[in-house]
Amino acid sequence: MKKTYCSNSYNNLLFNGSRLRRFIHLSRFYWLRNTLKKYNIKFKNVLEIGCGDGKTIEFLPLKNFNYYGLDANWNNSLNYAKEHYSNKKNIKFDEVLNAKDIKIDEGKYYDLVICMETLEHINPDQVCLYLEKIAQHCKGYFLITVPNEKGLFFILKRIIKLNSDNYKYNLKEILEITLGRTNNVKRFQHKGFDYDHIIYDIKKYFKIVKVEGNPIGRFLPNFLCFNICIIAKFNDLQD
Repeated sequence: MKKTYCSNSYNNLLFNGSRLRRFIHLSRFYWLRNTLKKYNIKFKNVLEIGCGDGKTIEFLPLKNFNYYGLDANWNNSLNYAKEHYSNKKNIKFDEVLNAKDIKIDEGKYYDLVICMETLEHINPDQVCLYLEKIAQHCKGYFLITVPNEKGLFFILKRIIKLNSDNYKYNLKEILEITLGRTNNVKRFQHKGFDYDHIIYDIKKYFKIVKVEGNPIGRFLPNFLCFNICIIAKFNDLQD
């Protein structure tokens, strides 16, 4: 039986549509939960950048934690989150539109930071500002997922029409992205996004533990997967 998620524009777009779209978007939440269990990651204070409607909370395996979700309120998803969790004192949400909007008290640290399908939507000149801010308040693991928008998989996504029609490409751009030359394409959110560039930036502030594809990353190389999942951690955190 098909599971229908709470009706708001965010969920209707990502989770209540086609089976393929639902499977792909839910897979990152299962990856998050499985990664927390696999690495035995303990957490008390959670920070999520790009929290949407707070769906991540449902997939955290521990129950006693404090959660702080930040989002640009895309499709009013943050409004829904604030209303839905209004009676939970340990859960808080705030709207942020750039790195300067993130107001965290000095000396406040999080042992788990999550950022799923968000960094591709941040302007390239803001990415390191966000990562620097996160690094200032992370004393644990940083779990990230981003889309694969280049190479052969870029062509496959267009064939199966998984990408939104909001992203238009001319023939030259298609060729450049297929060949992995994303620097030759003007960035606009997913368009021209290169996960290798993000990994390079993350390495400036965190230690990379593992980079893996998702879903079915166990059977396919990363460059043929829908999502790239990055497990990073605070540099001084012991293995």
